[in-house]
Amino acid sequence: MERIIYSDDFKTPIGKLYSASLEDNLIKLSNSRTEFLYWIKKYFQNYQIINRQNDELLNEMSEYFKGNLEKFNLKIKITGTTFQQKVLKALIKIPFGHKISYSQIAKKIGNPTAGRAIGNAVGKNPIMLIVPCHRVVRNNGDLGGFTG
Repeated sequence: MERIIYSDDFKTPIGKLYSASLEDNLIKLSNSRTEFLYWIKKYFQNYQIINRQNDELLNEMSEYFKGNLEKFNLKIKITGTTFQQKVLKALIKIPFGHKISYSQIAKKIGNPTAGRAIGNAVGKNPIMLIVPCHRVVRNNGDLGGFTG
């Protein structure tokens, strides 16, 4: 069986975004071409990369940036360690327009002392915007190390 990653890039109001899909599941969305290529090489080095436009992603991104979409309906595949996957799945549940602290996420996943580990997992979010790491803040309400 051939191992294929479908890749695309497109312009948005926040700049160019780079996407990668495995079959029909989005696995990566980044605003940095360098970081995007590094991630693909690191985790999917034995895959063939084929350019293919992801119409569903483009449509949902367009509606999101117009303010018409609050929850994405794309098929995604969350990658990473079991812990990272647990954290990222918790992020998806944060409602549009709300924010939550790292320690609140730690409590939600049943690991109340893992605030710093939560921050590390959030920082490795491979699917920016769709998995809303930008909604996680420090206990005092300030942004943590958010770089997107």
